[in-house]
Amino acid sequence: MNHTISASTAADSARVLELSDLTSQLSIIALGVLCGVLVILAVVRRRPGALAALAAAGAGSVLSYLLSEVLKMLVRQPRPCHLDMPSPECPPLDDWSFPSNHAVIAFGLALAVIVGSRRLWIVAVPLALITATGRVLSHEHFVHDVVVGGLIGIIVVALTVLLLQRALTPLADRIVSVVHHEPRATR
Repeated sequence: MNHTISASTAADSARVLELSDLTSQLSIIALGVLCGVLVILAVVRRRPGALAALAAAGAGSVLSYLLSEVLKMLVRQPRPCHLDMPSPECPPLDDWSFPSNHAVIAFGLALAVIVGSRRLWIVAVPLALITATGRVLSHEHFVHDVVVGGLIGIIVVALTVLLLQRALTPLADRIVSVVHHEPRATR
């Protein structure tokens, strides 16, 4: 009887791990799709300021990912799945845990969505939290990995938007004009 319970528990645990990983991946995809829709809407609605902010947020997401990769190489923290319960599903030993790239990307994209439409925070924040929670539940990351990853994503994207939005607005204005076949203003 005891053996049956542990086999059932092991199978349930494996399903939870798979579901956690899947939901964290799908949440990031959903955030990326939302960003893409917001870019299209900014162009269609002739909102170059919003387009510039979204472009800056996208650049910030890339920068935050690069920073995360540098930190991973410096810190070199093993993943909890290597320490707790080694399994074939666990990433290779040299694929470090701190900080969580998934959390960096999820929270960076969530902020990009919010920059594009403040009302969508109600969707973006839970999606980012689902990603972070899934990474912890799947034993890919410790809690501090996803917390720091989320902070990196938010801080780098926010700073990038503050620094680049104004500079990107003329380019975004030109893109909107070209898409809508508006004549170029003469000087």
